[in-house]
Order: sequence, then C-alpha cells, then structure tokens
Amino acid sequence: PASIREALAETEDFKGLVGVYSFGFQRDPEKPLAVLRMTLPEPALVRVIYPRKVKLGVIFAKTGEAAQVNAMAFEAARYAAEEINRLGGVMGHRLELIEYDNESTVLGSRKAALQAVRDQVAAVIGASWSSHSSAMAPILQEARIPMVTPISTSPEVTRIGDCIFRACYTDRLQGRLLAEFALEELKARRAAVLINANSEYSLGLARCFRDRFSEKGQVILELDYLQSTTDFRSLLEKVQAAQPDVVFVPGYPRDSVYIIRQARQMGIQGALLGADGWNDVMYEYAGGELEGNFYSQHWHPEVPDERSRAFYERYSRKHSAFRGGLVALTYDTVRLIADAVRRAGSIQAQDIRAALAGTKDFQGITGRIEFDENRDPRSKPLVMVRFGKDKSEFYKWIHSNHPRDSREQSPMQAFGRNQRITEPGTGGGVVSLEPQPFLQCP
Repeated sequence: PASIREALAETEDFKGLVGVYSFGFQRDPEKPLAVLRMTLPEPALVRVIYPRKVKLGVIFAKTGEAAQVNAMAFEAARYAAEEINRLGGVMGHRLELIEYDNESTVLGSRKAALQAVRDQVAAVIGASWSSHSSAMAPILQEARIPMVTPISTSPEVTRIGDCIFRACYTDRLQGRLLAEFALEELKARRAAVLINANSEYSLGLARCFRDRFSEKGQVILELDYLQSTTDFRSLLEKVQAAQPDVVFVPGYPRDSVYIIRQARQMGIQGALLGADGWNDVMYEYAGGELEGNFYSQHWHPEVPDERSRAFYERYSRKHSAFRGGLVALTYDTVRLIADAVRRAGSIQAQDIRAALAGTKDFQGITGRIEFDENRDPRSKPLVMVRFGKDKSEFYKWIHSNHPRDSREQSPMQAFGRNQRITEPGTGGGVVSLEPQPFLQCP
C-alpha cells in the first residue's frame, strides 16, 4: 500500500477519458474544467478550460563539448520544477520546462534563444558558458523575456540589458579573490597564467586575476592557447623555465586536464589554481594527477550549512551524478523565477522581469540573492575546493571582505577582447593584455 500511495502521489500526465491526471499537493487532479450551457434535453459543451502553465525555457548543451556537464543542469531544472509542482505549483500554475540544446556553440545558443521566443516562454534559464549566454542575451532582451544564467560569470553578460540576470558571482569578484587566495593562502609572489584565447570567460577572468595579483606579486608569464589545443608542452616549457610559485588556469575541464597531466609528466610540481570552470568531471581523465590543486566553486556538497546538506541528501537519492556548483545554482535559479512569478502575481514575461529586479533576501542553496543595479547578486561567497586523491574536498569559504574557513558561520545565512600576440606554429604564445577602461576589476 505504501508503494502504491507513493506512486499515485507522483502521477504526472496520466491520460484518462475525462482528462490528464497530475496530482497537486492536496492530491487533487489538475484536470480541465468543462464549461457547459444548460440546454434541453442535454447540456451543450461550450469550451474546456485547462489550468494555465508557466512555460520556462531551459537552454544548455545536450551535444558537443559542454554536454556532459550541462546534462546535470537539465536534471537540476527538472528536479526543481517537479518539487514545486508537487507542492501545488505557483499560484496554482504548473511549471512547464521546454528544453533546448545549444549544441555547445555560440550559433546553437542563438538558435535556441530564437526558438524560445517563438515558443513564447515566460522566462529562460541558461546558459552555462559565458560565450553562450552572451549570444542568447541580445535576442531575449529584444523580445523582453527575462533570462537568468545560473553560472555565466563574465561581467559583460548582464550588461546587455535589463532583462538579463545571473544567480552567481562575477569574474570581477572571482578573479580578485582567487588572486588573494594565491597571495595569502599559497604565499605565491610569482604567477604564470595560461589563457584560452577563444573563451570570453578565460580572457576576462585572467585579467581580473592579474590586476589584483600584481598589487602584491608579479605575473611573470601570460600565455594563450587555442581551444582546439591538446599538446601544451611548448607552453609548459616556458612555464618550467620561469619557475612561478603558482600557475593559474582559468579554463574548462577539457583543456585544463591536458595542461595538468602534461605539467605533471614534465615534472612541474608547483601549485595549479583553477576557477569555477573546473569540476569533478576532471577525475575521469586525470585521476590522481589532480591531487593537491585548488579551484573556486559556487557550492560544494561538503559546505557546513544545514540547508545545503539537506538539499544534497534529498537530491542525491534521485541523481547519483552530482558535480560542481551548476546543479545547486540551476536549482536555485528555477526556484528564484518561481518566487518572482509568485511575487508578480502574473505569468507575463514583463511582470516576472520586474519582480526579479526587485528580489530581496532570496535564500538559495548557494547563498542569499539580492540583485544590484547590474542584475548581479550583491554578495555571494567563493567556495574554495581542493582536489583530493579520488574526490574533491571543501577547503574554505572566501567572502568578498575576508576569508572564512569551515569552522566559521556559513555566509549563506548571514569585455572587451584583449590585444593578442600569438607565436607562430605553437598554437599559443605570449599575451599582450592592454587595459580596457570599461572593464576595471576592483
């Protein structure tokens, strides 16, 4: 009986003779209402009224380089929507997710955004990579459809317009705090930086790290590489000769794994430091060679926060694959939009946008969200993670004002392109980074 009761409670879209059955939190079916006009000898059907749904577009990669990690974003969005719908939806409306594959490309991201506009979604969740979000944002801005990216950290994304929001910190904050971590925690004074020349994310983050690190230390080497590069030995030979205290790699898993493995094979034993582009997927390709390196994240299952741990235990019972902050941020993003719908009292895009802009003290799994004038969260902590032998470990929080370690109270409760010089024939080379006045890192 208990199993049957549980299965009945999870009934969704069961097609019966009198309608489709999906149970709400009171275990009543959300069925269409038949409106009849009394006539003789029998009532005449006038129309059928269906409960309204809130259509949300979810744009991430299902194919291409980003697909493996982005699959977890789709799962998290579904989980959040199912959770909300089981509790009765928002104002009696069910959340309906329409998923789009951006094919891990800028063009695919534009196509997905255009289709979301044609499908008349009320809001969009996505994307993951900053370059993908930057491609989507102008289309959604023109259509006046609010977009919330869970994890795109480039400051330029939300500058596109007043319909574009983010749930995470920006690279301004991330780059500055990573530089402070390298200076204070790793005691580094000489840094090398390896930059993906094809990535808006990598370019901007490298600049913000360099600007802050240079105040107390020296960036002795800045080398770029193309996204298609797999052999990094020529660049790493320059790193080896320069003997930096730390090597900063603001990349994604694919290129970062090649760099770490080849660095260790060449005998480079210094600390490698990454950002939120790194995650546990890298263990599948580098294993124990990752051990001892640090990177920043937005969230980690081991953070000492009761709400966070309860979410992890609940979520992991259904989904075994759980890596990085993308899951928690996507979950927060769906709930944030649902909260905006509730506060707006409307399922119209323009009303949801206004409610999002007025968000105050939204308590998410990844921390408190309240938007500033650029529609970025005012204060989100950096979660520093250390690669262990076979799994990542929470290391400490770094708040925007000062570092916190695991013994302190949870803070969850309290660009333009660079000018580049590339060495012929190497796939990478020395970077000339000219300051851009419109992207100054604090």
